[in-house]
Amino acid sequence: MANTTTKLKIKAFTLIELLVVISIIAVLMAILMPAMKKARGQARRVHCMANLKNIGVGYHSYAMENDDYFPSSHVLGGHNFRVQKGYIMPNDPRGNKEIFGLNALFDDLKIIDASDKVWVCQDIGAKWMRPYGVTYAFSTAAILAKTKYFKFSARQFSKSPLCWDNFTSLPGTPAIPGAPRGSTVPTERRKYPHNYHTNKSKDGAKSINFLFMDCQVRASYVDGDTSSSGL
Repeated sequence: MANTTTKLKIKAFTLIELLVVISIIAVLMAILMPAMKKARGQARRVHCMANLKNIGVGYHSYAMENDDYFPSSHVLGGHNFRVQKGYIMPNDPRGNKEIFGLNALFDDLKIIDASDKVWVCQDIGAKWMRPYGVTYAFSTAAILAKTKYFKFSARQFSKSPLCWDNFTSLPGTPAIPGAPRGSTVPTERRKYPHNYHTNKSKDGAKSINFLFMDCQVRASYVDGDTSSSGL
């Protein structure tokens, strides 16, 4: 019986075929990358809203245990942005640890742990805040010390912010009550954390998430418009 030899012919890609494949991949990447970036931004935005929602629950838990009052300016340290409890500013010669702020208050009362990730927005534009362990500012309005939460009108309850993405305030000096000198972020350094796309705005519009007294979280655009979307 004669042996038969089967010859396998291997055909390689030509240079033109490789270029065509590379071009197709490049086109697909150009189509998919913006969609993926938008999806990641959407996920971070929703995560931020969930953070504020949890902080809102903390506010109401505090009120239930404190004669129906939300935290006042006095107990929060008299300034609307504070670093994480126990944080020491690198440039502070006194080396004081932070004891004021919403983060410290909720930790002291076992409402939300000071090191919980709920205090940091993952979509925050101002990276300088992340080492502080807190990226949210909070209300120090005088009315909070004078009015029980159920005494607020329905409009006040739905329109008065308690906590939001910080973009205008520098942190207070740890363990020192009151606002520090020059406590406002210069305009050129302000970074808005979120991008939105709705019927009212073009893709990429900058905005901030706000937590209101009614525990609803909504977005506010830089131009002052308020989104109906939220948690």
